[in-house]
Amino acid sequence: MNRFNSRACLLALLPLLTPAAWAARDCYFTRSDVLVDGAYVNLTPTGRVSDDTLLAKDLKAQYIGEFRSHCEVGNDGQNLWGIINSGNTGYRWHDPGALFPTNIPGIRYSVHVKLRPKPSLADGYLPSSTSYTQVAAIGDGEDGEGSALDGGDWDIYLDFYQTEEYTGNQGQSVVHPRDDIILGQYRLGGSGHNSNIVSISINKNSFAMDITAPTCTSAIANGTKENTVDFGNVNFNDFEGNRVPKKNFTIKLSNCSLVSGVTTKLTAVNVSSDGNMLANDLTSGQGTAAGAGVQIRDVNSNTLRPNDGYSTSTVSGLSMPGTVVLNYSAELRTDGTARKAGAFQSTGVFTMTYK
Repeated sequence: MNRFNSRACLLALLPLLTPAAWAARDCYFTRSDVLVDGAYVNLTPTGRVSDDTLLAKDLKAQYIGEFRSHCEVGNDGQNLWGIINSGNTGYRWHDPGALFPTNIPGIRYSVHVKLRPKPSLADGYLPSSTSYTQVAAIGDGEDGEGSALDGGDWDIYLDFYQTEEYTGNQGQSVVHPRDDIILGQYRLGGSGHNSNIVSISINKNSFAMDITAPTCTSAIANGTKENTVDFGNVNFNDFEGNRVPKKNFTIKLSNCSLVSGVTTKLTAVNVSSDGNMLANDLTSGQGTAAGAGVQIRDVNSNTLRPNDGYSTSTVSGLSMPGTVVLNYSAELRTDGTARKAGAFQSTGVFTMTYK
């Protein structure tokens, strides 16, 4: 019997699959030192605040220096990182970015950057950290050759805040940076790009912002009739035994805003020979009184010497917005000269300076 033996041979065809050619890319900054050199806005603080309060946002600043990114083959990524200078004093923690001081306590600013060709891609603030911190995530698809990141310039923006430190403009009309200093640095990608950083510097001339001046809209003298303190009829005998005819009055300042303090000075046309009192404006005629004057004192019994620039009355620590009441007294006193009965009238002008 003939046998036929067969053997099946199965051939497995295994294709060799090779990936398409691909290389990772990353992005970096051209190493540069950049100086903020111009920005403007009119700042208007509110009353007292308990939290950091935004006054102005996204104020685009001019700068001197190059702030440009590039992309190439690499694996360090393209996320945006930031750090503040470890020698930077006076900054305040804030989310999303550190708040740096100005010449007016309680008016602060933060710094952030955006890619000019594509501002929505990243908005990175200098963080409240002296270690590199990622401040914006940028997707892998944004690092292609010729992309916005590849050769794109970056813009610097400032935000301004009022903090609870603010107690008024301190006599200042312009806001500028407090310090000449390097604020911090930015880099793109990981630590392999630590040598490719942009340093952001600022000085006292980098910006000059007008700030709304403190003010009150009206001043009314209470305890008077048409701003006149009337002593009525006074006899010279009323001055005996250290007695002093006295009238209290107040000056009420209404609708005040941003006022942390008020300083008052007194001026007059006619002043007593010792400079302490308002003298009689009625200087001629048979019915004119002599030998007396009016001394003005504040609530602390300090004398306001008319026409003396160094003689002032100050109140401070005011809460705004609101009303300010200044308390004074008018005292009718003899001036050491010969006394003469008759009509007496004196005029003083109160000038208030707000802080």
